[in-house]
Amino acid sequence: MNRVLQDREIALFRYRHRLLAGVSQGLARGKMRFALSKKEAVNVPAENLLQATGVCADKLDAGERWMAEAEATSHTIELYEVWDLVQDEDEIWEVVDLAELYFGDAATSQQVSALLIHLETSSYFVAKGKRYCPLSESEVAQRRADEARQAARAAEQALFETWLEGGKSTQVDSEMRLDWIGHLKAYVLDDGGSPHGHWVERMAGRRVPVRQVFERLVREGVWPADEFLDLLRAEVPVVFAAPLVGAADALDLDALLDEPGRRDLTGWDVMTIDDASTTDMDDGVSLQVLEDGTCLAGVHITDVSALVPTGSALDTGAFERCTSLYFPDQKIPMLPKQISSHLGSLKPNAPRLALSFLFPVGAAGEVGTPEIVPSVICCREKLSYEAADDILENPGHRLYDSLNTLHEVAEAHLVERMQEGAIPLVQVNRRVRLGPGQEIEVSLGPHNSRSDLLVSELMVMVNVACARLCQAQDIPMIYRTQVAPDLSEFEDTENETLHRYRLLRRMRPAISSLEPGLHGGLGVSPYCQASSPLRRYGDLVVQRQVSAALKHAPLPYDAEQLQNIAVHMDERVRLIGRLEWRRERYWIYTYLQSLRGRTFEAVVLEAWERAFRAEILEVALQAEVRLSRPVTPGECVEVQLGRCDPWADEILFTQV
Repeated sequence: MNRVLQDREIALFRYRHRLLAGVSQGLARGKMRFALSKKEAVNVPAENLLQATGVCADKLDAGERWMAEAEATSHTIELYEVWDLVQDEDEIWEVVDLAELYFGDAATSQQVSALLIHLETSSYFVAKGKRYCPLSESEVAQRRADEARQAARAAEQALFETWLEGGKSTQVDSEMRLDWIGHLKAYVLDDGGSPHGHWVERMAGRRVPVRQVFERLVREGVWPADEFLDLLRAEVPVVFAAPLVGAADALDLDALLDEPGRRDLTGWDVMTIDDASTTDMDDGVSLQVLEDGTCLAGVHITDVSALVPTGSALDTGAFERCTSLYFPDQKIPMLPKQISSHLGSLKPNAPRLALSFLFPVGAAGEVGTPEIVPSVICCREKLSYEAADDILENPGHRLYDSLNTLHEVAEAHLVERMQEGAIPLVQVNRRVRLGPGQEIEVSLGPHNSRSDLLVSELMVMVNVACARLCQAQDIPMIYRTQVAPDLSEFEDTENETLHRYRLLRRMRPAISSLEPGLHGGLGVSPYCQASSPLRRYGDLVVQRQVSAALKHAPLPYDAEQLQNIAVHMDERVRLIGRLEWRRERYWIYTYLQSLRGRTFEAVVLEAWERAFRAEILEVALQAEVRLSRPVTPGECVEVQLGRCDPWADEILFTQV
């Protein structure tokens, strides 16, 4: 192709990996210039010119028309026939020579162009500059296979785009759908990360928002609309494997109840006090009046250590979970239901294994060192907090004397802790639940009701008793310690909400330690957690150490093992805490969605230049509020709910 193009001659050339036809307009900046239409022209290097047609155009868009006619002719060409003629020839061919082989010596420029279109995308020839070399049979087969795969991929991509947008297609078979869903689930759980992000982007031809993919999977029935993605991302096991369920079902409680060395306390009036919906009751209380007028205040903790042997499959499963999870819409127990809600739960009128703490209470109300004994108990009553509060207000009730005395013991212990520096922190008792019809219930319980104080203080007494026993006998133990907050410059306030917020900001988190020490928040030393072995693995570990010591048996854990358990436990508990708070917030936001535009009373906690942090009193929720006028901490204000998006974890209030 050495001759000079005529002015306005139609030519075919490569431009940006495409074959185009244009009308020659001379040279520009050392390159050939071609008009593609009346308004568009391109500059092309001379080596990219493939065919000068010899046809001059009367209009600048003639190249486009020429290309359209050549493409129509190209559909009639069987390129295989050309390749079959030359495949054994060890030559590189000009397009004109190949055209003459196929069309004859009188091949027209239009026919040459038609063949050129074929050659540029051919499975039979490869371009060598401006000429073409026939491929071998194996190379052709490989090219055809590659083209088939590309065609199949393109067809799948087209199906995928339609399906992703919600369209239906009978061409999407079950295997293909499952493959897509697998990629999309991973894409959502990776929050759009690679490599699944690259797959989705390639298939959809664009970046697809994670939320759109999630909503598509919801429509497919893969996930419910309220799926807890953070729980899936954390890979928290939700169901128990069959071997664990089988191990729990195989437990022989009757044989364990007959174990020697247990004190028979089945004749005592033990009662549990929990939320009405609780099924995993791991602590009960009792009061025995002795002949000399003194009493025994009993706290009975279910003996999970006897049900779950150290190192067993059940133990390993509990260690991995580390704690039970409580969400508004579901509960995920640490142990299989056969243990957590049946054999290990202090159900009414059923004999159960326990570790009993028997606190002597003097005639003047003074509490002595408890006796700790392995026992068998039989609960008589399952009380809710509300029912226990009602009894404490009714001196005529048969359980009033027992509950009232236990409350007095608890109250005296609280006073003692306060004198030792405990932080008087009144937490909000917020409850978020889903009703039978998935209706969301957000309620605020009474602040430190009498029954709540009774239970919480008796549990602190149990935990302190375990810690003191281990310290006195030099038993390796996981203690809980907390640095007492510095309140020397604490800004006090009469507003209870602000007071609580400021106190919490100064509190340091409690930590696990193998050394006994002060728990500054509670005002006790030493301290451990032992009162919830059904729900917390650390409590089960403590119970095993204490039980072994009481039986004078070898201790199940040494210091190194306890340290490893403590590290795992602290990490896991932090994760679970984040998950529980995230899920509760999701349902609060979902509840508030229907109340957009409504105003709420709030207390200012902190104020900045353009916004302030406030606690929305109706739901005890802290949120940032857009400022419209200056405010001061402790001030009561009205705020209006604007944007509320549970899925994105976003909420916006503005000051009224």
